[in-house]
Amino acid sequence: MSIVVCNRFDSNEIDTMTEVHNLQNLLVRIAAGDTVAYDQLFRKYYASMVLYADRMLKSKSESEDLVVDLFCSLWNKRSQLYEVKSEQGYIFTLLRNKVIDLLRYKKRFQQEELMDFVSEESIEETIFEVELYVQLREAIENLPKKCAEVLRLKMEGLDDHEIAKRLGIQYETVRSHTKRGVVLLREKFDKTFLLLFF
Repeated sequence: MSIVVCNRFDSNEIDTMTEVHNLQNLLVRIAAGDTVAYDQLFRKYYASMVLYADRMLKSKSESEDLVVDLFCSLWNKRSQLYEVKSEQGYIFTLLRNKVIDLLRYKKRFQQEELMDFVSEESIEETIFEVELYVQLREAIENLPKKCAEVLRLKMEGLDDHEIAKRLGIQYETVRSHTKRGVVLLREKFDKTFLLLFF
């Protein structure tokens, strides 16, 4: 049940080692009780983790609650972060396990389907997917303001009519901003990946 995605980051590819180091640094600071580091981690990963969880749970509110609960647990048990051996895998393993636990609790999947998800979805795939969502959200923030507003709302699951109503603009204007934003995003992301959202 994993998503196969191709992204285009040839010469602009994010330095993975820097990202891992930044995450390690944030977790060490959080373990020491640094609320600024906690806030930075939350702002960087919250929305992308909700997207990942929602792909499995099919409920935005449950996904939001699950990710907030994950971050609360992370803060409440921050002293244990000193013992973490794989900082990069830790936070994403927590996310994946919370999703699986909720699916088991709700029995939304048949047992076979849940086992397929557990066996097929490796932690590396979870990390890759969440990081890709983070990169997409960051790229959207760098678009022209109106395009960014529209695409942010589309990622939240609103349709074009709902976006037009919320922003007080015409339906055709929403379509125009979407098209322009997607064209700009195609410079960095594969068309197939973008079709998942827009």
